[in-house]
Amino acid sequence: MDISKRKIWDIWEIVATKYLQKNSFQIIETNYQIKWWEIDIIAKDENQFVFIEVKYRRWNKFWTPEDALTKTKKKNILYTIKIYCLKNKVDINNVRFDFLAITDSLISHRVKHYKNISLY
Repeated sequence: MDISKRKIWDIWEIVATKYLQKNSFQIIETNYQIKWWEIDIIAKDENQFVFIEVKYRRWNKFWTPEDALTKTKKKNILYTIKIYCLKNKVDINNVRFDFLAITDSLISHRVKHYKNISLY
């Protein structure tokens, strides 16, 4: 990711974390990475670990953030979650996967929160 894309992503990552905190999530970690796979945000919602993928798109004209959540992407996220749980002694039965779709226009942005998405 080049520097300008990283700066843009940082802005939307802040929007995502503020949204989650406003909705009573406790942020545990951001940008958890193993090899070439990454979990954008790891948080707790009450006593449950929540692994969150964040996708941003401008204007929704040609494709939506949801279009990026492909079968292959889900498989890679599940693998990364399993590794995190093994390394951090987290019960895999006490986790869920959420997806935040962020779109913006010239005047505002919108966060759509999908909870408990199946990775299978």
